[in-house]
Amino acid sequence: MMRFMQPYEQLNRRDTWDERQVRRMPMDASESDGALTLRFDLPGIHPEDVELTIENHRLKVSAERPFEESDDVVWLRRERPAGLHHRTVRLDARLDTDNVDATFRNGVLTATIPILEEAKPRQVAISTEAPELLTAGAAS
Repeated sequence: MMRFMQPYEQLNRRDTWDERQVRRMPMDASESDGALTLRFDLPGIHPEDVELTIENHRLKVSAERPFEESDDVVWLRRERPAGLHHRTVRLDARLDTDNVDATFRNGVLTATIPILEEAKPRQVAISTEAPELLTAGAAS
């Protein structure tokens, strides 16, 4: 048996949606090529409405999406977050926060932070004792 629904019937029913989830600014973090890369999803937000600051090893992203208000619109559901959004990420001391590169493309803010040279892994040479010291120590 086929069931025909009224348009928007699905929008009005109760589901598992939690409105607090929409306030979260999704982020991916990765490390490669001697740098930490953070990507923040900010769809529908203009680059001039995004602020990126670093202070005390904390990176903070603030973005604002204006509320869409109209007298002639009846909202059936509003899940797209509007208003001011923040995300703070604590940064490791091994990062060079004076040389951050930030780009905004297609609704994604990408911040790349290089790892300080002195914090990068390096190989340490291992010395061996001279053979004569080993045999002299064994004779005593």
